[in-house]
Amino acid sequence: MAVKAGEIFGGGIERIILLSRTLLVIALVAASLQAVPSRAHTELLQAVPKPEAVVEKSPEKISLIFSEELDPAFSGMSLIDDNGDTIQVDGLIIAGKKMDTSISETLGEGIYRVNWHLLSID
Repeated sequence: MAVKAGEIFGGGIERIILLSRTLLVIALVAASLQAVPSRAHTELLQAVPKPEAVVEKSPEKISLIFSEELDPAFSGMSLIDDNGDTIQVDGLIIAGKKMDTSISETLGEGIYRVNWHLLSID
C-alpha cells in the first residue's frame, strides 16, 4: 500500500498550505501591531520653589502643578529638613492639577525636601 506524502499529516498538502498561510497571516498581523505608549504616572510639571533651587530667603509657600487632575482625598505634601524631621505646613489646598501649602515657620539654612503623594483622576 502506497502512502502519499500529504496523507502522513492527515489532510494532505492542501491542509498544510492552508495552515501555513493562516499562521503567516497571524504572524503578520501580530507583527504589525505596535505598542501604544501610555502615561501610567502623573508628572510634576512645575514647582515653586523649583527642584534643587537655592533660595535667598525662606519661602512662604510651596506650589506644585501636575499633568493630571488630583484626587484630594488621596494626595498630600510634606516638608522634611536635613535631619529628617517634618516641618509644619499649613492649609494644604488641592484643586484640579495644583497642590499648594503655606510654610508656617521661617526656615533656617539647610537642605529641605518636599515629599508628595497623589492619586490622579482619570
